[in-house]
Amino acid sequence: MSVAGMLIYDGMLKKYGGDLGKYYDVPSLEEFKKSKGTAQPKLKPGYTRSSARMEGEGVGEMVYAKGPRKVRTFKGKDGSDKYGMTSGTYIYKAVSPKPQAQEAPAQETPAQPEPEKEPLPPRGSTFTEETQRYKDTRLQNPGNQAPRMGFTNDAMQDAIRHGEDLNAHYVNRFIPSLEAEARLTAQEIGESGRFNLNRFVGKIPELGDIKELTDHYIGEVKKAA
Repeated sequence: MSVAGMLIYDGMLKKYGGDLGKYYDVPSLEEFKKSKGTAQPKLKPGYTRSSARMEGEGVGEMVYAKGPRKVRTFKGKDGSDKYGMTSGTYIYKAVSPKPQAQEAPAQETPAQPEPEKEPLPPRGSTFTEETQRYKDTRLQNPGNQAPRMGFTNDAMQDAIRHGEDLNAHYVNRFIPSLEAEARLTAQEIGESGRFNLNRFVGKIPELGDIKELTDHYIGEVKKAA
């Protein structure tokens, strides 16, 4: 491997040698050589990475944080001052799914006479939790509205803070509002179908012998020929 390749690998080890390296699978030197310098550290299973702080249900526990983002200045090729922004690093441990209780095997029971049907519940009364979640996540609610930009003596920092606030609002407020609306809509469609199906009165008509029906139409075709 060239000297440049070894310097790149050494820089990788320094970057992922501290606390950040706990959450990455760093390629060995042999793997790095075999890949001709293209192998990169991979985030371990069960972890997610973000450049901005995230909140809300399902995000998980934050195990590593480096940031927040800050303004940096540097000289451009023309010698003028340029402005940029550093990127934050946040790593979250995925939420473990709750174990589901195993259901006992169903026991066969003797046939019972069919009971009379109970009156149908009012439409929409079977998914009150999703309805409440839909109401709570509406963006017109005071706590869910898009953040406004604050103003101080540092306009650059104001713009950066406002950008981070908008990013957090998109992740923690806007996306959950869409999910709640989609879940409620799906339940309403399914509940509407079940409601009308239960109201259906009648039975599927019984068809005659298919052979007799076929012979009948074959005879009609022959007569018309």
